[in-house]
Amino acid sequence: MKYPWVSISILGIWIASAIVVAKRADTAPEVILAIALASTIVVSFIGFRTPR
Repeated sequence: MKYPWVSISILGIWIASAIVVAKRADTAPEVILAIALASTIVVSFIGFRTPR
């Protein structure tokens, strides 16, 4: 794997969001998953860029 830290951070984002959705009943799962999706997109654009 060429970019292990980016992959681990994306995995951490999704595991943390799954824990929040499972443990807290008062939060809207759609909002948590939308935040996880947006942060995944940002991390992947920054982390998986090809060097110039």
